[in-house]
Amino acid sequence: MKNRLKIFLSSFFVLCSLFFVFSFIVSPVLAVDKGLPGATDRLKTVEKGVYGTTGAKPFEEVVGGYIQGALALLGVIFLVLLVYGGYIWMIARGEEAEVTRATGIIKMAVIGLIIVLAAYAITAYVVVAMGEATGTQ
Repeated sequence: MKNRLKIFLSSFFVLCSLFFVFSFIVSPVLAVDKGLPGATDRLKTVEKGVYGTTGAKPFEEVVGGYIQGALALLGVIFLVLLVYGGYIWMIARGEEAEVTRATGIIKMAVIGLIIVLAAYAITAYVVVAMGEATGTQ
């Protein structure tokens, strides 16, 4: 059982690494090789900084970036738990205890995602409402 989990996790991380390499390293280079208009200029601006922004950012943007990163991390955790629960379910071979464990993992992952999305929606609504009430947005 543990050997299968190691194989699954190592395969998952290899696939994620390949996706990262292709998405962020190989794709822009291929775009330049094919002569797409403006691709070279966009690569040069990315080298200078995040699309040319090199100065200090406002506090709201910094906090928003951290929140966006945390939500992205939670989304990845949800995906990993969902795939792990599905994998456990597939290799259960009809054993009721394993199927129950797998459905529990999937249910808890979905409940966690719903809680995170609801918290984000409430926070976004409150921030916008407060901004409109104070006249800052």
